Amino acid sequence: MRFRLEEVTFELPVELGEPVAQHYRDDAEHTLAVERGDDGEPAKVVAELRARLLQVMPDADLGEAEDAALAGRAGQRYSFALPAQAQAGAQLLVALDPERYGAGAILRVGWFGPGTRADADAAIDELIAAAVEATGREGSAPAGTRRWWMAGLSYLLPERYHCAPKLEHRGLGGRALLEVIVHPLDGPRVELEAEAEQGRDLRGGESELARELVPIIHGEWLRLRAGQDPNAAAEDQRVISRSVQRYEVGNPIQIRQLEVRLSGPGDLGQSLREIHERLLASVIVEGAR
Repeated sequence: MRFRLEEVTFELPVELGEPVAQHYRDDAEHTLAVERGDDGEPAKVVAELRARLLQVMPDADLGEAEDAALAGRAGQRYSFALPAQAQAGAQLLVALDPERYGAGAILRVGWFGPGTRADADAAIDELIAAAVEATGREGSAPAGTRRWWMAGLSYLLPERYHCAPKLEHRGLGGRALLEVIVHPLDGPRVELEAEAEQGRDLRGGESELARELVPIIHGEWLRLRAGQDPNAAAEDQRVISRSVQRYEVGNPIQIRQLEVRLSGPGDLGQSLREIHERLLASVIVEGAR
């Protein structure tokens, strides 16, 4: 599945599974969340959410639940307003393929921020209209929008929405940790070897057992093996695979650094190296020179 962090997109290796959430915010303090869960049948969950909202905020202007669909996935939606706070929100919940995601799997889309119920409904309508099945052949996004992915869907959002600049995701049965970081434009230069010299990748009691730094396109790739005993079994040691790439983007030109970190037990070393290599090969930085 493809994944996006700001203007950077990449393919998540299938061995790691899929992230369960993506959160966005715009400069007007509107938030949008697209989350996967196992809450159960959408209509039942919507009924529970609406009842809970009225318990907590009895003065809310609560709309009725309505049938809805997202790229062919059936579900329900509703909206609400909090007039005293001049804020509003909307929720859309649809069922996901149980064979792929498990029984009771749903996708939940939530919007909240300053505005009215009409604004909240319009935000959900906008996402529904732009959501399609993720095939890898969706094409480029129209001007003023960006394409995002979650739970087998591809959808467009206005460029004003931004996400957190970091993905942190566990895979391989929880044994491996993937971190992908999009550093601030023209931020401090990430120096992998200097950080390794300072022991920044080591945990308490660990020492560096092996290190390799290799050049890659736009940057470098550091591979470390760490542990407390150089003669210990591989699964009792740890491998850390870190890369940084620097891209020229925008006009005037600024430098965007993309950092990828993979870590796990030593017996996963070859698997993590291959996963890292495939992820790097899939990176696209929009607007890069």
